[in-house]
Formats: sequence, structure tokens, C-alpha cells
Amino acid sequence: MKLKKILFITLFLIGLTSNAQTVSLFAGSGYGYLDGSALYAKFSNPAGIVMDSSGNLYVADLNNHRIRKITPDGIVSTFAGSSEGFLDGIGTAAQFNYPNGLTIDTEGNIYVVDKNNHKIRKITSAGVVTTVAGSSVGFTNGLGTSAQFNSPSGIAVDANGNLYITDTQNHKIRKIDTNGNVTTFAGSTQGAADGTGTSAQFYFPQGIAIDNSGNLYVTDYTHRVRKIYPTGVVVTIAGSSFTSQGYVDGPAATAKFDYPCGLALDSYGNIYVADYFNNKIRKIATDGMVSTFAGSSLGYQDGPVETAKFNLPYGLFLASNGLYVADTSNNCIRKIAGGTLSIQENLLEDKTNIYPNPVKDILNIQSDEEVKTVDVYNSLGQKVMNVNKNQVDVSSLSKGVYVLRVESKYGKITTQKFIKE
Repeated sequence: MKLKKILFITLFLIGLTSNAQTVSLFAGSGYGYLDGSALYAKFSNPAGIVMDSSGNLYVADLNNHRIRKITPDGIVSTFAGSSEGFLDGIGTAAQFNYPNGLTIDTEGNIYVVDKNNHKIRKITSAGVVTTVAGSSVGFTNGLGTSAQFNSPSGIAVDANGNLYITDTQNHKIRKIDTNGNVTTFAGSTQGAADGTGTSAQFYFPQGIAIDNSGNLYVTDYTHRVRKIYPTGVVVTIAGSSFTSQGYVDGPAATAKFDYPCGLALDSYGNIYVADYFNNKIRKIATDGMVSTFAGSSLGYQDGPVETAKFNLPYGLFLASNGLYVADTSNNCIRKIAGGTLSIQENLLEDKTNIYPNPVKDILNIQSDEEVKTVDVYNSLGQKVMNVNKNQVDVSSLSKGVYVLRVESKYGKITTQKFIKE
């Protein structure tokens, strides 16, 4: 049997620890509506957040009925939406009615849960807004706009482009396949029972996230975090009681939350939860222990995660440079960062080659897929270069060891070490 060639490469596994992490203001200066510099812009109850491959952060600005965009250099603009209503169109010609959850696919399309319109909308990278599914309020499976939702909240997209929605007031998890067919993936009547598919029950499900294996994670008003396997099996993974909320860290089975909402997953399998009424960001580790990752009490305060304060945090997005939080009632976006990226050695089959290595000036990338972006990180985990071609001029870098992160047009990511002479 022919053995496959296995190479040692360095893989970035993004994870966060509370050690040396701090909370800071990323965008927003208070309640209102104002574009411009991030620290002077105004939001009105920001909810869902998502980031594209270029580092632009998109915010569902709930009460302003708009989708806002924050560039990496800190400029806030209105990407789509104008006044309250329902209208497809381009950019600010479109209308939303309390947009809530956001997700983004591999092509850069943003999907919006248009909560009070009871619809799922799509925004292309060019800003074209269309309706994917949903009509009037109700519950009906079917094709596209023949289907009905009832105040949906969260949304996630899998690797194949299927969408999963927390249909909040229908107490169900709905699925929209790539042909636009809407079905019920899990949930039946209002309740808290685990089970398989429609034998399981949810109680006003809110946040939803998906991992690389296709497992879904859902928060609901039972003050618990649920997991749905690709087979449709629903289990409770954290939260001790669906009848009483609270605040308790410790083993997942005895931990307590108070209206958990947004979710984010890291590369290690840890789950971050926006614990809404506890005004905290909680962490569910892979060993089943629940801890407080950030937040102390109600209010606004930047600084170390142990003393920072939030006011009803809702949306979360984990990027390579930190955890972004939609701090809803503070009407701003916060960022939890500090320390360095975690780097771990792994064995992977690799078809991306770089040469020469060591290198003095031009580093060449040979890949079996078209290169989309190339990032270079130093030994501290800080990004020092970004290009979108197969050659990287590293002549300006200091001597040392660096990590090259290559993302293909189709979303495949590989990383390798190189030495700058």
C-alpha cells in the first residue's frame, strides 16, 4: 500500500484564555444613528455580528433597522437598510424590520434574520438584498417565500451552504437547504425535552452556531445550551435547570445561566456564551467546566476581563484577533483580546509548498488551489503582512521564525513555518 506523505506543519488553533485578556471599546459612542469613525459612531441595540475574510465586521443594528459595516481601520458605514419596513433592493434602498442574527458563507454573502418581517434575507458582497425564505408570520414548511417563520432570531450556515435558523416563537430549529427548501430540523411544541428531531422540544431558542463537524449549538430560554448532532439528536450540554435562571460556574450539569443568547466556538471546541441577563461572557470548556470568561456586573467598564462590565451582551463573533461582543444596551461593540494567538504543532496532509525556506526576500507559494489571501504572523502571534498573491516579499521583515497562513478561494486554510534570514 502506498503511504501518503505526511508533513509536520504549524496550524493556528484559535483559542482564548482569560489570562491577560482585556475588554476594550471597538465601536460605538452611545444610543443613536451615526456613521463615521468607530469611536464616534452610534448604534441602537446592536445584535448579531459577523466578520468577512477581509476583516470587515458587520452588525445587525436592531432598532435602526440597518446592517452596519466596520472596516479594519475603524470606519463605520451603513451597508444595507434604511427605515423600518420590508423592501428588497441595493444597499440603503432596502428595508428591514428589526434585523437580528447574522451569518456569512464562503462566498461572502451575508444572511440576515429579519425578525419582525419573519423572513430570512440575503445580502451579496455588492450590497444586493433579496429574500431567501419566509412570508407572513406563522409556521409552514415549503419552498422559499411560501414558508413561514415566527420571530426568528439566530442563524448559522454549514460548509455546504445549508442555513439553520432558531425559529424563536415557533420553538423550532428550521433548515433551509441550498435549493431553498424550508424544513423543520428539530423541535416540536414548546418545552425542554431532549430527543431526536421533532421529538425534542425548545423554549424560545435564540443563538445558534455550528462546528466543523456539523454539530449545532443552540441557546434557549430554558437557560441551557443544547447540542444537535447532524443526525438530529438533541442533548443538553450545559445548564442545570429550565425552570429557574441563575449564575453558577462549575460542572456543566450544575452550572446556571440567565437567558443565554449569542454563541461562538473556538478551534479547540470551547464554547463562548453571551449570558444576557448575567451581563457576562461564559465559557464552556471541552472538559465540561463552565467558567466566567469576562464580565463582573451590569454597567460599562473596560479593562481586565475580571472587572469589565457589560450591559446585556447579545451577539458574539470569534476572530483570529479576539472575541467581539455586541454589548446591546451599551449600544456599542466591545472586543476581548490580549496575549497572543495559540500555536500548536499538528500532523496534516499538506499540498501547499513554500520555497525557498529559509528565505531572504521573495517567498513563493505553490498550492493545488487558487490562493485568496496570505497572512504572515510573527512569533508573538501578531499579523505583520497580508497579500493576495502567490509571492510574498518578506525582505522588510526582521530575521526570525514566522508562520504563513494561506487561505484558498474555496476556504481551505493551511499554515507553515518559514525562516527569514
